[in-house]
Amino acid sequence: MPARKSRRMKEQIVKLRDQGLSIRKTAEALKIHRKTVRKYLPEGDPHKKESVVKEKPFSWDEAIDWHSIHQEIGKGVSLPDTNLFKML
Repeated sequence: MPARKSRRMKEQIVKLRDQGLSIRKTAEALKIHRKTVRKYLPEGDPHKKESVVKEKPFSWDEAIDWHSIHQEIGKGVSLPDTNLFKML
């Protein structure tokens, strides 16, 4: 997008946001995508999203105390007879 158009687009977005339009309504009014509206939001706008580094998703097996399970199995105890089964 040429600099002139992007500057005009930013001005229109700021004007509509100042009038109280949501990001979605602003995008609909300008016939652009919501992400484009977010891209041109001024600094300090509460809806401007900062780039976020995604964390590694939580894995269910990290929450299990495998050491305790192996100890109980080593004793010859079946899991339904122990408290470990309730924890799972």
